[in-house]
Amino acid sequence: MIIRKNRNGKRKGIALFEIFVMVTATIAFAFIMNAGLGSALTPAEIAQINAGKALGKTDFEIAQEGGFSVADVMSAPGVASTAASGAAAIPPPTAPAGTQIKIVDATGKVVSGADKTNTFYLGGEMKGKSFDVVSAQYTGKIAPNEVNALTKNSDGTSILKTEKGDLTLTKDQTTAFENSVKDAGGKLQGQTETSVFGMKFFGGTAHLVQGLEWSLFVVGAIQLIGRLFGASNNLVNSLSIAAFAGIMSWKGILAGLEYSGTKSGLLWNSAGFIGLGVAALVFILLYKESKQKTVTYTCLPWEAPIGGKNCEKCNADPFKPCTEYRCKALGQACQLLNPETGNETCAWVSKFDVNSPTIKTNDNVLRPIGLAYVPNTGLRPGMTGVKVINQSRTDGCLQAFTKLQFGIYTNEPAQCKVEVQHTTGIKDMTYYMGESNLYGYNHTQTVKLPRSPAGNESGLPTLNSDGSYSMYVRCQDANGNQNVDEFVFSYCVDKSPDTTPTTIEGTSISSGSYVRYAVDTVPMDVYTNELADCRWSRIDEAYDDMKNDMNCNRQSYQVNANLQYTCSGNLTGIKDMVDNKFFFRCKDSAGNMNAQSYPFVLKGSQLLSVKSTAPNGTIYGSTSTTTVTTSIETSNGAESGKATCYYYPTTPSGAVSNDNFLQMFSTNDFVSKQDLDLIGGNYMVYFRCVDSGGNIASSNTTFSLVVDKAAPVVTRVYRELPDALKIVTNEDAQCAYSLTTCNYNVKDGIAMVYANSNAKNVHLSQWKAGQTYYIKCSDFYGNEPAPDQCNIVAGAAQLSSAN
Repeated sequence: MIIRKNRNGKRKGIALFEIFVMVTATIAFAFIMNAGLGSALTPAEIAQINAGKALGKTDFEIAQEGGFSVADVMSAPGVASTAASGAAAIPPPTAPAGTQIKIVDATGKVVSGADKTNTFYLGGEMKGKSFDVVSAQYTGKIAPNEVNALTKNSDGTSILKTEKGDLTLTKDQTTAFENSVKDAGGKLQGQTETSVFGMKFFGGTAHLVQGLEWSLFVVGAIQLIGRLFGASNNLVNSLSIAAFAGIMSWKGILAGLEYSGTKSGLLWNSAGFIGLGVAALVFILLYKESKQKTVTYTCLPWEAPIGGKNCEKCNADPFKPCTEYRCKALGQACQLLNPETGNETCAWVSKFDVNSPTIKTNDNVLRPIGLAYVPNTGLRPGMTGVKVINQSRTDGCLQAFTKLQFGIYTNEPAQCKVEVQHTTGIKDMTYYMGESNLYGYNHTQTVKLPRSPAGNESGLPTLNSDGSYSMYVRCQDANGNQNVDEFVFSYCVDKSPDTTPTTIEGTSISSGSYVRYAVDTVPMDVYTNELADCRWSRIDEAYDDMKNDMNCNRQSYQVNANLQYTCSGNLTGIKDMVDNKFFFRCKDSAGNMNAQSYPFVLKGSQLLSVKSTAPNGTIYGSTSTTTVTTSIETSNGAESGKATCYYYPTTPSGAVSNDNFLQMFSTNDFVSKQDLDLIGGNYMVYFRCVDSGGNIASSNTTFSLVVDKAAPVVTRVYRELPDALKIVTNEDAQCAYSLTTCNYNVKDGIAMVYANSNAKNVHLSQWKAGQTYYIKCSDFYGNEPAPDQCNIVAGAAQLSSAN
């Protein structure tokens, strides 16, 4: 198993930075959106202040009792400093009888109106202070955020809808309310307001619109900054979704509370923290740190334990003799002695063997041709090994992308491993030599030598290629004795610039293969010796002129079992009954392109047809179980009718199962045959044939099997003038006679001839007066009388039977 490590620490740091950016951007944007909404007095507040002056209050008194500073009062637009003369800048209207308005501060202290029953002032607050209403409809305290709507009537009156109930206002009261509780923009005091492209939104709707605005700003910042810092798509997108969810949760809670008329309390004050919690939860659920792993699965035989300390257990049961399989399963060093003698014994052979296997190079498997082993004298003491050199080069280096094969002998059956770096023992080594864990004397390994440095990703010891490298081999025997020091194979790879084009080493479909009739597209793979981009064309042209790209491997570990890289594509425009020519060219990562195309041919075919099937009609057998030969003859198709055929026997009323077809015994020819052992009855045999191009032809045959176990019966015997003896049988038969005995076989008697070649149940022989004839007949299914039974004809054509 090969693990590609990722930079977890760096990505966690980026994630924390992104969260910081999200929070900071949210706060900054909130500050920008709310700038200018500080302590400036609204027209309603000015009206309240002037109303206070109308009650004889000075600027100072209003400031103290209303919770304002003198500077606020003096700086309010339209407010002139006046003495406590009672002169009002805005005279209040006169209230109808029975209505008293008292403006109170946050502590409930009366600010104005308590002793002025004839003064009407409705609406507003002093910077967030609520007001009391005493009227015919309601008596109590109303906060501005509890005012829902003002509905005007056609006569100028209106209905003020509040959380406490509906208040009926006169025309003058309506005007006074509008002047006092709305700001210059038309927003009720206490309501949230926002503006988008000149459109104003109030209350809960304003919170939702603000949420969308802020989300757009924060998500955009995360996307921009995250990409600049190289964060992964998963991280950036997870943070973006989390920010959107958090902001909309926060503003959604505020919108719901404002719609319900509640702008205070624990939920209102903690809405922002709830939004941050939602953002964190969404981020945790979405963001996953990715780890890329390349896992190589190998299917190896099961290994018995090292040594042989359990060998004797195989001999413990006298009623269960030890077998070679049971003996070998108890330990690698167990051997079965005295096999097939009835005295089998499992024992630990070479129990006291403490020597590790010796390793020698195998020159016979060294590939490609032209390589040689030379002793490596530059290894540390204790190590042995060789250099693999290219005898055609002065520096001895191997060509890049060479498929190198080398091997070793051991002096005893051993299990060997190979590694690309030095290890302390065989258990630390990753790869079985030759991808086999079996114990043997010969071990061969094949590796690929890429040009560019690459990690060990292929599940095989693929090596770097920009210098001199080594491969380390250790072996161990069945007793667990292993080499302390590795045997080293060293080599170098040509480091010069890559000027060699890619080599196409094969295709998934052999050139010259047939394809199915009427097929237009054929998928296929091209195998190369290095990572490359490949194209195909119907004419032999340069790589840059080819228009059909193929999908090629992009990673050095994406090799097949032959250490080749794959390019996949679809060949289109296949024509029937002609040779379809294609050409392939490839370009490697260094820009080297094939100077010559790789030619490839697909042969178009025609429909496969069935010429005949057998048997048909009624057939006969002479035994209870009769062997019937079924056959099918095919024609046309990919190879003039040569096909592989399958059969499925059933009854005429039986259903056919596509999963139960069996290959015919004699097939892959123009005529396919299969023998069936059947009893008497009616049968149907289904056939299905496939040629090399994939064309399919189906057919069936129906027949009846009649079992005939009786010998032919002579139904008439007479003399035909002048000198012929004629007999008639109840079925077609072969007849013979003897002049001396009944005890003979039909084939050994004197054969009678047919009166007519088209009627094989009428038989003739020469007539001799006074001669006795012992006649026997057999049918064409092998039925004939017993050796001592026959028809006796004597004298003047008298017929009798003798046993």
